[in-house]
Amino acid sequence: MINDQSEVIVDEIQTKSGQFIGRLTLNAPQRMNSLTLEMVSTMLSALVSWETRKDIVCVVIDGRGERAFCAGADIKKLYFSCIASSDGDFELASYATEFFQVEYQLDRLLHEYKIPTVCIGHGVVMGGGLGILSACRHRLVMDGSRLAYPEITIGLFADAGASILFQKLPLNAALFLALTGSELDSRDALTLGVATNQFRSLDSSSLLKRLSGLKYSADREHNDRLLDSFFHGEYQGESVPAGPWLKVPEWKFDLEDPSETVEQLLAIPDGDPWVDTAKDNLNSGCPVTAAITVEQIRRAKDLGIVECFQMELKIASRCVQLPDFPEGVRALLIDKDKQPSWSYSKISDIPTDYLLSHF
Repeated sequence: MINDQSEVIVDEIQTKSGQFIGRLTLNAPQRMNSLTLEMVSTMLSALVSWETRKDIVCVVIDGRGERAFCAGADIKKLYFSCIASSDGDFELASYATEFFQVEYQLDRLLHEYKIPTVCIGHGVVMGGGLGILSACRHRLVMDGSRLAYPEITIGLFADAGASILFQKLPLNAALFLALTGSELDSRDALTLGVATNQFRSLDSSSLLKRLSGLKYSADREHNDRLLDSFFHGEYQGESVPAGPWLKVPEWKFDLEDPSETVEQLLAIPDGDPWVDTAKDNLNSGCPVTAAITVEQIRRAKDLGIVECFQMELKIASRCVQLPDFPEGVRALLIDKDKQPSWSYSKISDIPTDYLLSHF
């Protein structure tokens, strides 16, 4: 029996040809489906079990509530974990590190999954939520979707497999999005390849009904081709008009010099509200995050999936040990004064050894 009270609903839907579709539904709409350790553990366990079964033909991941597919990790839980060691609560202090370990295992499994995966991204799709979407084979977004890695504002970094997504984007796009936390709409997500398909309805039941009616077989390659054809034909959508991303002009960057890269981005001419907001986010964001971001993207160019997640786990583990991440969360979500006191006021002040300690 399905437990509708669970924060991840695990379900299996029988197809007309006798197989099953696995379904994972994020069910914490009161906090925009933000992820906890328990939620990512539940998802990981279900996916591991399904991958060994020949009667599971695909997996669909969606979220309840109108506002968000997933706003990322439950940042407040991570914050209280970061400050717990000073209070002597070592069990709580270990929560943040364990969360990142399991979350990245989940994301890596989705990237390498042997069964086709479908993610429906509606509303807010940010941080760890964008990590899940970007790891799936079929990535559906809706009009009104808002996709971003906003970690520059809280002193973390774009993670959950962002390093892998950035490899697939033009470098200027990857740097711009990660350094500014700018939001993409559904048009830009499709244009940049972050999403693969359009989806028009908040109700996933119509899609699941059509998926369950396809003629699957015991041959996984056949099912891969069947689903590829289905999504290409049914959910490709009309030609996508220009979104705000196309207003960003070409700009220079130097992956060997984070400070120079940030200065070049900030030198992009003012005038467009979307670009101006992006520059404001970077100006007020965490300088250490900006430095990490440039180094992360520089290194990720030559890394495979496993190595990307190994790198991200090192960075995340270091971030929860240092003051910027809890300070950023405090300023934005706890005290809400929006006046973070960052460890360094500008990138050029950050010692090289301090930056490299994250890697």
